[in-house]
Amino acid sequence: DLRDLEDPVRKIEDIHAAIGCAGSLDGVDADRIGAVGVCASAGYQAVNAASDDRVRAIGLIAPWLHDIELVAPYYGGADGVAARRALAAEARDLFERTGEVTYMPAISETDEAAAMFGPFDYYLDSERGAIPEWDARLAVMSWEPWLTFDPIVSAPSIDVPVQMVHSEQGAVPDGAKRFFETLAGPKDIVWTDGGQLDFYDQPAQVDVALPAIVEHFRTHL
Repeated sequence: DLRDLEDPVRKIEDIHAAIGCAGSLDGVDADRIGAVGVCASAGYQAVNAASDDRVRAIGLIAPWLHDIELVAPYYGGADGVAARRALAAEARDLFERTGEVTYMPAISETDEAAAMFGPFDYYLDSERGAIPEWDARLAVMSWEPWLTFDPIVSAPSIDVPVQMVHSEQGAVPDGAKRFFETLAGPKDIVWTDGGQLDFYDQPAQVDVALPAIVEHFRTHL
C-alpha cells in the first residue's frame, strides 16, 4: 500500500476532485468557489487553477513556489538534488518490482536522510504540528516529483484574482516574486515578517494573512 507519497500530480488531482465534490453540495454556490493554498499546497492550487475554470479566485499564504534551480539551495545544491533524485529512482524501481515502499523520516534534527533536516519547531512540537495522527514519514520516491515540480510556469495561465501573503524570511521568496510578476489576472501581494512555519499558527502572521484572504474572497466572490 503506497502511502505518504508527496506527489504534486496526485495532489492536484485530489484538489480538482474536491472542488467537484464541493460544488455539488447543497448550500454551495458552484459559481463562487475560491481556493486557498498554504506553503507547498499553494503550488498545487495554482496549477489546478490554471486550467480549472470552476475556481474563481485564489489565495496563497507563505507560498512555496519553486523550480529546480530555486529549490536546490534547500537541499544541498545541485549535487544534493541529484543525490536525492537518485535515491528516488532506486525507491521507485524497488516499488515497481516488489511493491515495497522505502520511507524516510519526514523531520529530524539528527538524521540527515530526513525530508526536512533541522530545527523545524512546528513539526517537532506536540502542541503544534507533531500530532499523534501524523506518522512523520515520507516515501523516498517523493523526491523526484517534488524536486522537479515547477508551479511558477502556471502563472501566465491564471487569470482569476490572486491574493498572496508572504515574507522575505519565508520559503523561496524569489519564486513567489517570479510567479506574481507573470500572473495574468488581477493580483495583490502583501509582504510581512516571519519565518515560513510562523504562517501556520502564529498570531503575528495569521492576523495579517487571514484578513487579507477573507477580504480578497469577499471582493471577488
